[in-house]
Amino acid sequence: MRLRFQVRRNYDRRLEIVNSRILKKINRHHMIDEMTYVKWQKDINAKKISSKLVNTTSFGMWVSETDYKLCWMQCAIKFYAANILYIILKGLHALRIKNLKSAIVLCALLIGALIIFMPQMAYGYNVYLNGSDVGVVKEPAVFEKALNNIEDDMNKWYNIGDLYYEHTVVYTKAPVTKVGSTMDFEESKRTVYEKGFDLYVKGVVVYVDGQELASVGSKEDGENLIKELTMQYTSTSDNEKLMQDAQIDQKITMEEKIIPLSQVEKVDDVVASVFGTKDTSTENVAAANDSVQVKSVSELSDQNKIMTAFSIDKDKFKTTEASASKPLLTIRTVKEVTFTEDVQYGSKYQYDSTMFEGAERVASEGVLGQDKITAIITYENGTEISRQVLSKERVKDPVDEVLILGTMALPSVASSGNFIIPASGVISAINKPGAHAGGRAVDIANRVGTPIYASDAGVVVMANWNSGYCMCVIIKHANGYSTLYGHLSAYKVSVGQTVSQGQLIASMGNTGNSTGPHLHFAIRYNDQPQVILSYFPYLTLGRRVTALQP
Repeated sequence: MRLRFQVRRNYDRRLEIVNSRILKKINRHHMIDEMTYVKWQKDINAKKISSKLVNTTSFGMWVSETDYKLCWMQCAIKFYAANILYIILKGLHALRIKNLKSAIVLCALLIGALIIFMPQMAYGYNVYLNGSDVGVVKEPAVFEKALNNIEDDMNKWYNIGDLYYEHTVVYTKAPVTKVGSTMDFEESKRTVYEKGFDLYVKGVVVYVDGQELASVGSKEDGENLIKELTMQYTSTSDNEKLMQDAQIDQKITMEEKIIPLSQVEKVDDVVASVFGTKDTSTENVAAANDSVQVKSVSELSDQNKIMTAFSIDKDKFKTTEASASKPLLTIRTVKEVTFTEDVQYGSKYQYDSTMFEGAERVASEGVLGQDKITAIITYENGTEISRQVLSKERVKDPVDEVLILGTMALPSVASSGNFIIPASGVISAINKPGAHAGGRAVDIANRVGTPIYASDAGVVVMANWNSGYCMCVIIKHANGYSTLYGHLSAYKVSVGQTVSQGQLIASMGNTGNSTGPHLHFAIRYNDQPQVILSYFPYLTLGRRVTALQP
């Protein structure tokens, strides 16, 4: 059979019109602001205007990164098909080949050459995480491996089961336009961490009397938490015996829920903060509604297994209200304890007519006795609340102290009746528990050795150790008044000495029950401490005062 060719003069023009239509289809898928112009010259040449266009070397044309990936490929295939047909017809016409067999052989050779020399297109997969294009991978398995590796990390850190997340992962086949542009495992993992998404776990919420205590990774962790809490007060020493297991007064319940990974707490951290109030304020972490889809990371490879964990509803999805605080637990323990208890000694008095009335001296120190006691003691959070004594045995008798009291009448003293500040310094305490209660004393802080002066004229009745005041001076004034000066470092007077107002009597110190150098000063009437502000109304904490000022 012979072929007849009729090459019309307008053939090239028609072919050009066909290709122009193809090119228009390509351009239609470019972004409007790309302004790409294409011109026909036996192949496709393009003028690049926008920097967002990338060169697809396999077909030698410019396309937008945001184009639909397959459309331009279809257009290019149509273009090559048209060109192949055009070349074949031109070749047959030029060679004057009229034999069908020869024409078929020539076509086969031309098509084979085109297949051999046509650049091969490489393909990968665009990854869309929660609708956002995060990059291209050679195979979906690369990105899945990265996600699973992140899951393994979380499992190691939190000792939890499956992880869940709200986002969708979509893979679309796409050409790889540049060597090295695909993400490997490490790059995929880094990209996931950079983009981030909220992870959720199937955890357990522990409640105390209906109030949330903690969110942990598993029921086992919840049980360990309760065990650790009770163990805080069940340890015993050689002289103790635990009579029964520790009991928590409140009702403890646990409930499985889907929990944001960021809210999963470690058992040790909860134990460290549970005996008190710890602010765990958080924002609501998710909109708990039926439309939320939670997909297991381990099931990425099977798109048919997208799941809604527990058929999530408002009761199963945990949300945390702001300003939540941990409840206070009460852990009760009962122990049999054997211990020793001090027995207070008494006082015996002797009298000395050579000492002024009101003065005293310790002739011999008292010695505490000891009792050995066995008792059943009930504790709440380590603090004793009740005691039942089983036995008591005296193992050491106390020895009374001997005090010598003065009986000599005091000389008459012309007291002014007006008191002055006895030392310079800063007011560090006025009203606090103990001897200051009700503002019945004042502390004046300064360095050790600061001079202390008599607040009014009188007779020194004590210049000796005095309980918690340690080194102490007491001056007796007229009309039943006396003044006390405690925590001294040195005496400048002796018992029985008459002093005038403003006379040096001692040096400031840090002796006795003291946390720093200061003078404890008190005014007494008939041996009862008086409100210090009644005599010095201008005193305030932190105010600096000067000795001898009224």
